Amino acid sequence: MVLPVIKLDKNETRGPPTLQVKLCCQREAEQCSGASLHFSLDGQTALLLDTMSITWTVIDPGATGIKEEWENNQELAEYFRTISTGDCSYWLREFLKHWEKMLVPEPTEPLNMAPHISQSASIRLVSCIILLIITQLVLIASSS
Repeated sequence: MVLPVIKLDKNETRGPPTLQVKLCCQREAEQCSGASLHFSLDGQTALLLDTMSITWTVIDPGATGIKEEWENNQELAEYFRTISTGDCSYWLREFLKHWEKMLVPEPTEPLNMAPHISQSASIRLVSCIILLIITQLVLIASSS
């Protein structure tokens, strides 16, 4: 009910606005240590929510009203925290099951990782990308 009254920078309107949410997770010591939700309206990132600290960040000024409304709803914030940490734990656990089963061929030359990119950062990036793909698949499946 909030979405139709939002005025974003994009002037093109093709029907009711669409809401898309991307979940990004961070995992350390076998548990979710960070999670954030990225809310996009009509393809534009509008809001970010750090679900661990329940901190909202407005990216698009047109979404300020949503931020203020959702920020004052503690029950909704707790729901977002529960869903994101639960989903992060589940999807990362599922990903790691398959990751561990994959056979990595022996390279003929040693692989050199860029010195500024740690292995845990690479795993976090891959995990976030996989979660984004899974989210897209769920959204596509639910719209069919």
